[in-house]
Formats: sequence, structure tokens, C-alpha cells
Amino acid sequence: MHGANSTFLSPTVKLAWVVRRGATEAETLIVVRVIAAEGYRFIRLDGVDPFSKDRKVFVARALDRQTDLVVPRAELADHPSTEFRFFASENDAAADRPKLTVFYLGVPTRRRSSPDRATQRPISNTHCSRNSR
Repeated sequence: MHGANSTFLSPTVKLAWVVRRGATEAETLIVVRVIAAEGYRFIRLDGVDPFSKDRKVFVARALDRQTDLVVPRAELADHPSTEFRFFASENDAAADRPKLTVFYLGVPTRRRSSPDRATQRPISNTHCSRNSR
């Protein structure tokens, strides 16, 4: 499934992106709040170079009902296409058998409504629910 802006909503998965600005570009973070149904136990966030198809794993971890994934924005420069790969188990992740993949062709920018955060304030769940009505 293709994500188009800073929020992605489906019956089983919700994603909301924010940019947490740092004092420098090296300190600026991409934070993605993930809310997933119980059938998804493990997540992997991959970056892909759209030209060479080189793949980099940014985050691989067990998935709680609500999980924040954090990636330094500078790391996305060489692998800007992102894939959120949802797995039923860690074994399925090791075998690369995702139940669902949501991909973005790049990081949603402010022009596409990705909120910027200049502070360390927690991300509210309204980012994941604002379009769910």
C-alpha cells in the first residue's frame, strides 16, 4: 500500500510522521507513530535507494500496540524511499515474510502537511486519528 502524506490510515495500521527539528540538521529526527492491530508483532522500517535499489534497515523491533520509530533525518538522504514492513512474528521478519508493507517514495514534507516539532514534547495521538473520521 502506498502512503501519500504525513498520515496513513487503514483498518489495521495507522502511521503519523513528524519532523522533530534539532539545533542542527544532524540532530533533526523523523518520528513515526505506529498504531497497529494485534496481528502485527514485529516491524521493520527499511530505506531504499530508488536508483540502485540498495536497502538499509533503519529500525527492526517488536511492535507494541503503539510504537514510535525514530530515525535521524540525515540517514534518509541516501535511502529516501521508505517501507514499513509489518510481520506476524520475529521469525516471519527473519524470513522476510511481511503481512503488510506500506511504502513512501520519500519523507513527507511540510508542504504535504508533515508537522514540524522544535521541542521534545511527546507526539499526541491526534496525529494518528485526525483523519480517521
